[in-house]
Amino acid sequence: MSWLGLIAGAVALVWADALFWVGLSAVYKRRRLARRTRTPPTPPPGPVVLLRPCAGDEPHLGDCLRSVTAMRCATRPALLFAVDSLEDGALPVLRAVSEELRAAGWRAEVTVLDQPGANRKAALLAAAVRERGSQFAVLVNADSNVDLAGVDLDRLVAPLAGDVGAVWVPPVEAGGPACGNRASVAVLSGSLHAFPLLCALDPRGLVGKLFACRLDALTRLELESLPDYLGEDMELARRLAQRHLEVEPLPAVVVSRVGSKSVAETVDRHARWFRVIRGQRPALWWSLPLLFATTPLLWPLAALGFLYHAALGAGALALALLARGLIGAA
Repeated sequence: MSWLGLIAGAVALVWADALFWVGLSAVYKRRRLARRTRTPPTPPPGPVVLLRPCAGDEPHLGDCLRSVTAMRCATRPALLFAVDSLEDGALPVLRAVSEELRAAGWRAEVTVLDQPGANRKAALLAAAVRERGSQFAVLVNADSNVDLAGVDLDRLVAPLAGDVGAVWVPPVEAGGPACGNRASVAVLSGSLHAFPLLCALDPRGLVGKLFACRLDALTRLELESLPDYLGEDMELARRLAQRHLEVEPLPAVVVSRVGSKSVAETVDRHARWFRVIRGQRPALWWSLPLLFATTPLLWPLAALGFLYHAALGAGALALALLARGLIGAA
């Protein structure tokens, strides 16, 4: 038993130490990214269309669509509210909000885009590029639950030149007090899965809540097959990289507003994300238990180490807590 405790405690200590240094590296890289990209915005390379793909009458839908009026931009983009069916429950809200925005001087349009595919958001994106791509130079996608208040659109589209094909903004989640919401925020704001830190660790990634992409790049990506992928944003990043186009995160955050969620709904959502990683980036599959879900595995090892020697187990636990505290604070 003593040898088991020694081995378990040593593994826990090394694991907690690695987690701490990975977290510290993520914080450092995030700060360096913020300094490197802090440049004055330049005009977009041409007309911009803001696509809002919608599906169903979600909580906060109207407020999120209206939030475009609180966005910072030198030139107003064209607004395209899209669904894939005339029976979609979001249509009445889209029509009402588009009328309000047109009365306020915005160019807003509601459209039904028909594109087959299991991934409805990816299908709407592909259809929008196919039918409207020739009219614009830049497409900005903002999911229906994204609150655009305070977003600097000029800063988002400014890097789209040369080898940069897409720029995205790390999302943070704002939800209700339900247990599922709290569990989701704990993962998305208290672990290395937090997108403002994850973007520094995974420069190849792209989270598709809010991103801008050059339409000349999108039209070369064969988007008709994009709806076949569960993680359309991950596949989009892969195709851009194949064509030697960079994907850049913006050192900012955007709020994603969600309704009340149960724990089961939160578990199902993260299970889908795990399936995306396993299916589309299998080389990263090992990182899920080692970096993103350490507590259920690391703490029992530290407890066994404590039985061998109190200092060994306590040191591993303290270092693990320090790492989680650092990540959560960042």
